[in-house]
Amino acid sequence: MTSSFTSLPAAASPWAAHHHTPHPVKQIAPETAVSPVSIFSDDHWSYYDESLRGSLDYRCEVEIRWSDYRGFIKESLITEMKVLTYVCINRHFVLYSKRGVKPKTVITEVKRLISAMTRSLNLERIGYFSDVTASEWKSMIASTKSRTIVRALLKKLAHPAVAEYLPGGPPSLRLEHLRGQAPARSDTNTTVGLPFELFGMLSHISQKTVLVFLNLIDSSPLAPDSEQLLPVSEAAAFKGKLSRAFNAYKDYASNVRAKKLSHEKRKRFKKQFEADFGIPLRLFVVYLRLVHGAALSFVVLYTGMRASELRLLRHSGLFSKDGQYFIQTTVSKHQPLANAVECDRWVATDALVDAMTCLQQLSAINGSPFLAQQPSMQPAANPAGAPKPPNRIGITAGLQEFFRAAIRTGPFATWKPTLQQFREGLAEQMARMHVKMPYASMQLKHLAVSSQRALRGLPAQITMRYGNYPRTLLSTVVGVDAVSRIKTEQVSSLFGAHRAFAGGGAETHRQKVEAYFAGMGLEGKERDDFVAKIAPHVSVYASGIGFCSLNLLSDRNSSAPPCLGDLQCNPFDCSNSVVPEYNRPAIKLRLEKCDEAAASGNVVDTERLQRLRNAYMSMLEQLDAR
Repeated sequence: MTSSFTSLPAAASPWAAHHHTPHPVKQIAPETAVSPVSIFSDDHWSYYDESLRGSLDYRCEVEIRWSDYRGFIKESLITEMKVLTYVCINRHFVLYSKRGVKPKTVITEVKRLISAMTRSLNLERIGYFSDVTASEWKSMIASTKSRTIVRALLKKLAHPAVAEYLPGGPPSLRLEHLRGQAPARSDTNTTVGLPFELFGMLSHISQKTVLVFLNLIDSSPLAPDSEQLLPVSEAAAFKGKLSRAFNAYKDYASNVRAKKLSHEKRKRFKKQFEADFGIPLRLFVVYLRLVHGAALSFVVLYTGMRASELRLLRHSGLFSKDGQYFIQTTVSKHQPLANAVECDRWVATDALVDAMTCLQQLSAINGSPFLAQQPSMQPAANPAGAPKPPNRIGITAGLQEFFRAAIRTGPFATWKPTLQQFREGLAEQMARMHVKMPYASMQLKHLAVSSQRALRGLPAQITMRYGNYPRTLLSTVVGVDAVSRIKTEQVSSLFGAHRAFAGGGAETHRQKVEAYFAGMGLEGKERDDFVAKIAPHVSVYASGIGFCSLNLLSDRNSSAPPCLGDLQCNPFDCSNSVVPEYNRPAIKLRLEKCDEAAASGNVVDTERLQRLRNAYMSMLEQLDAR
């Protein structure tokens, strides 16, 4: 059904004479459809549709009741609020983009605007948006906590396309009033994403917690290194007891949800539980919540799911196809609501399968199909309608609860990480590993499917022209330029003061760098600041296990064999190879793989393997010597 618009002369309009609007106002007919189930004159607008992706949203997020505001807002201002909402949703090609805007977004913005106006303005005298002065707009924006959301809608209100429909005429609000009201960054951490050390620490602790729990409840993990992470001697004493306790609590929670237990029976169960297993039920539930937080943290660390995707992760989200496990949930960002969800999947490694299995086991306690729902001390009764997913606040609280238990000391003990920081941490790890952008965009679900297909369809000679595409994409994936940060770390490891180097060109590189900065007269902090300043403009070529310092513009002996670069790099004796401290984790990993291969007994060329092992040991000794 299409919208019906009629233009009335300014003199014929009842509000035009009062506000002296110079142009005719486009009027929206009362019977105009605003959604499949609501018209403009209704007091209740609903955009809820069970057939769309957003069907799992709370109804309050996609519905608005105008009658709730009539007690403190004039009818004329409510009408303009309706007009603003309708134009934003139905005229999106002017205000947003051709792709459109989700009604949920606009309704959230309108509700926050009404709340901000109620707190900051005297609504008894305001009948139209045009009655609010410019200074009042600026004061309201500065005082509201939802500044980002309110500013987004006020930008639309200041658009001429909206003013054409406002009965009270164009507001006094202008875009220049909004430019100086940008909110300050609320993040109090020292960096935006998870640092490399914290990412690795959380990964290890969360995986170990998951594996111990699965072992104690007699569920075999898939991770190949599970035996190394499991403290078998410590867990053996509790294996049978914890499994029985977990099964007993699952049965208890099931009976509570079915309303089969009275208050007295619940009290008796708690006493009997402590007598049988030697632990109060309250502490047992605390342990299960920590295990849940560990499993959820691991899933977020290695999938990069947004909060909107994690809250919709279901019990059936883990599945196998063609011998490979996948995780599936519903992606709403950058996806039209009518799109199918079959493409919303992530490849699941064995460790991710273990984390998902752990969440599936714990979901039996509260009976919710949504895996992000935490186990609770008092399981709720089965709802009359369809179960609802957990909200973002509850998910974040669960992750932070596990974080506080896992990281008790050190520089990160006071942190309160958010889901966005987990996502940015994964983006930074992919930048460190030089992951190509098509895979990074698929993993982070940043590009629309059509854009991904178009990218894959471009011939190589065309894609080579987009030299800044990877950096541009990654900088917009999570709102932080991860590539730039990694580049700064790499350059600092090569040109910073008192750095350790390994490789065939280590000593030559050190002499050149020290001679350069000695000539510049830069020491200490001045040198560090200079390195950070030039980092974006320095070309760093990763090759082999380190970096290549070959200057292609310098004269070289024509009889020397051509350099094959990363295809066949020999960092041990090549005079151009420089391996800084930055690459120590990579050296240790390769050394571990050499030891594993030697221990397996399946090596064909043992002499070559020994040469590699000796070279890696020598490189670590070079780094330790400084």
